[in-house]
Amino acid sequence: MKRIAFLGIFLAHLFSANAQERLAPVDFQKKLEQTPNAILLDVRTQKEINKYYIDSSAVFLDFYDSLFASRLRTLDTTRPVFVYCAIGVRSHDAALMLRKAGFDEVYDLRGGIMNWKMDGLSYVKPVGSVEERGMSQEEFKQSLAGKKLVLVDFYAPWCAPCKIMVPALDSLAAQMGDSVTVVKVNGDEHLGLMKEMNIRELPMVMIYEGSTEMYRRVGFMSREDMMKLVREYYK
Repeated sequence: MKRIAFLGIFLAHLFSANAQERLAPVDFQKKLEQTPNAILLDVRTQKEINKYYIDSSAVFLDFYDSLFASRLRTLDTTRPVFVYCAIGVRSHDAALMLRKAGFDEVYDLRGGIMNWKMDGLSYVKPVGSVEERGMSQEEFKQSLAGKKLVLVDFYAPWCAPCKIMVPALDSLAAQMGDSVTVVKVNGDEHLGLMKEMNIRELPMVMIYEGSTEMYRRVGFMSREDMMKLVREYYK
């Protein structure tokens, strides 16, 4: 009897884990198409939505809006929710909030609409919107030619960790400007470059010696970590 009860708990947990997960773009799209009565939830800002979005049938709720949590609770908890943002940070937090609010099925787009686009999936561009592609990888490397040591920061205006890193990057550039060149690349304006360089998460910090990539790391870096990294490669 205890074994049966344990098995029931295990299966319930397994179903719950499967029903609340992060999906790669192709899997997200497939699951969305196969799920009747699904809610597609876009939690980006209006400025981001004005550039492009996955589908006009989506519910658009700005994660940064002070009323975001209360507006989430107006959604039907019996319907599966497929949530996405630009790169997967806000959608992850929104998915946690949805689960706590009692939604049984929540699917989070891993890597956000940025990875969706990189995988060649279809999306909507509003009339009049301008999408930046920016420089190519070859042009990027040419821009680094002649520089001995370069710290490259791939960021986006909507990326919270990226914003927090700005003072540290500015401080590094001011303090060690004779040793290292700090280059900031806006991922929103250079999506083609990010695709060529297989950059699917932000922030991304890279070290170049001339046009040769020596190091890359995704995620937040403190000023101390950046200084240590530069000293490691500076000769």
